[in-house]
Amino acid sequence: MYYGKPQPLRLAILLACSFLLAQCTSELPEVRTKEDFPKQKLEKLGDKMLLEMLHSYQFLPEIPPYDTSIYWYVQTLYGQATHAMHRDRQSPASNRWNQERPWRVFIIKSDSLLQAFALPGGDFMISTGFLKNLNTDHELYALLAFEANLMHRGHQLELLIQKYNALTLEGIADGQPMANDLTANVLASEFVGLAFDFQTVEKADAETVATICESSILDPTGLATVSDKTALQNSHWLQTRPSYGGRSSALADFAERLDGPCGDQIGLDNYQRFVLNVLD
Repeated sequence: MYYGKPQPLRLAILLACSFLLAQCTSELPEVRTKEDFPKQKLEKLGDKMLLEMLHSYQFLPEIPPYDTSIYWYVQTLYGQATHAMHRDRQSPASNRWNQERPWRVFIIKSDSLLQAFALPGGDFMISTGFLKNLNTDHELYALLAFEANLMHRGHQLELLIQKYNALTLEGIADGQPMANDLTANVLASEFVGLAFDFQTVEKADAETVATICESSILDPTGLATVSDKTALQNSHWLQTRPSYGGRSSALADFAERLDGPCGDQIGLDNYQRFVLNVLD
């Protein structure tokens, strides 16, 4: 093995390689953070994922009796919970959600699947199985607000960037997949498996309580009731959004810290009428 000084030709080759390596390294684009990822691009990403999911799941048809009952009810609550988020007045005018693009609700027709999530860009999906395990307005409203906050506040995007990086996500949104062969179809299939940590869940809980108290008269602690349901303990939703000890007390504490008062309504009749009676 040679450990002496390199010969002139060898030295020239080494210098050339070092120069080329430095050039290649300097030209590599930086992986951007969630703050730099434009919302317009996120909407395009969500639209492409939605198209894939429409082929992957069977959905409750938006026809009688579902259009004027369960779809109307869930869409109304989702619109109420996300109204301020969708308007997005606190963001720079150049980076707000598209007001002409509605945040729609899609109900997956599956009693065995226990899943609920907001897609990038705001569309929301929930399974009939999940809906059958809820009982009140305040449980559903809390779930809707929680999932919307995971999306709107960037927790979801941050997790996506950690797993796939921003350049890959941009390539999918623009219809130009990167060399790693990750496509919208693959991303859509893996999306429901993204797992948030306890700290993110707790932070989203605080944001959710604020959303509920600002937009409704409902009791803001509905997530504690949802996460304590026996039938949901082994659900994919709870496995990827793990609960934590003292959640009910934490939610109540988040509410007490707010400037204005929070509501105390639970709402049994509407949920029974528009959801449970229709799904039976």
